[in-house]
This record gives sequence, C-alpha cells and structure tokens, in this order.
Amino acid sequence: MRGDRVEIVVAIDDGSRTFEVAATRAGRRVEITTARGVVEVAEVTRTGQPV
Repeated sequence: MRGDRVEIVVAIDDGSRTFEVAATRAGRRVEITTARGVVEVAEVTRTGQPV
C-alpha cells in the first residue's frame, strides 16, 4: 500500500544512522524478515517481487 514505510535505526561505533524504506507506488508494500539475527527490509510488488 502506498505510504507504507519503515524507519530503521542502526547503532554504530560513532553514534547511530537512520534509514527509511517506503512503498513508493500503489500496490507495493514493505516486508520485514528476520532470520538468524539478520533483519531484511524490502519494498515488494503485489506478486512478491522485490523492487
């Protein structure tokens, strides 16, 4: 859905960095997957293909 977004804050040695992943077009969504301590964030289409 357009407007779907995730804000990511990563702690690093000299502070933190902030990233934002957003669904940019209608019909797309943001999916979050966690496996073995790794978090993956991707914008995907209606069919599940990552953009």
